[in-house]
Amino acid sequence: MRIKYDKDTDILTIRFTDKKPVESEHFVEEGVVIDYDDQNNVVGLEIFDWSEKENIVLPFKIELSAM
Repeated sequence: MRIKYDKDTDILTIRFTDKKPVESEHFVEEGVVIDYDDQNNVVGLEIFDWSEKENIVLPFKIELSAM
């Protein structure tokens, strides 16, 4: 997983894998873009206006597990 913040654009980008996205879903009101691979798995997301977010609610559920 890679996390990158671009201060100039105020976008936080999270990449879960190195797979290239083939489709994106835009949630304009939330300021979130979710990227999917060719098997419809989430491979990344972009969060716009990151510095203005206090309590972000993502349009999907995240489950973390130990590896």
